[in-house]
Amino acid sequence: MGNSRLIFLAVGVIIGVGVAFAAVYNFQEQEVQQIPVSAINEEKFLPPGATSFMYPGEPVPADEMRVTVMGSGYGFIRPGQADASIFVETGNGDSFVFDLGEGAEANYMKMQVPFSKMTNLFITHLHMDHIGGIPHLYAFGPVGDRFTALNIYGPSGHTYELGTEYAINAMQGFTNWNIVGHKSTIPASDGYDIN
Repeated sequence: MGNSRLIFLAVGVIIGVGVAFAAVYNFQEQEVQQIPVSAINEEKFLPPGATSFMYPGEPVPADEMRVTVMGSGYGFIRPGQADASIFVETGNGDSFVFDLGEGAEANYMKMQVPFSKMTNLFITHLHMDHIGGIPHLYAFGPVGDRFTALNIYGPSGHTYELGTEYAINAMQGFTNWNIVGHKSTIPASDGYDIN
């Protein structure tokens, strides 16, 4: 390594340590303002035992719809951000899932969305950050409360191997061990069917 590279590396490390120290120092000095619990109308916003202000499943007026972002990441999931997924509920009781990226299924569970509300899945495209959570929904839905077929809609692809049908068939093979095991312990249903 040349001297100029060593100097560049040393300066980078010094700047990095300085920025980290300043960030920690400033964070410790900031006062966090919290909303008093008495200001929250719990009867309107919180179901018993819930930890969120709005939750999917709360009644939607007949002429409205609710759109909840359950994941907005792009392949690098982390505790605070799952891969892409959007949950849509309509006033007539229908619900739709648009993409189900890795980690998003945990947000559905946290927001108390039952598997039975996740039967209509629309896939925008077949990148893993948009479909990585589907095996979980498929394998564990019938163990929960989804006893009807899973309706999956997605792109056909330029070739069969690049289309939704191919990807879903491969997923069914991938989850076969779970499916065989679960079918022997749960009531018979259409939960493992896919339309």
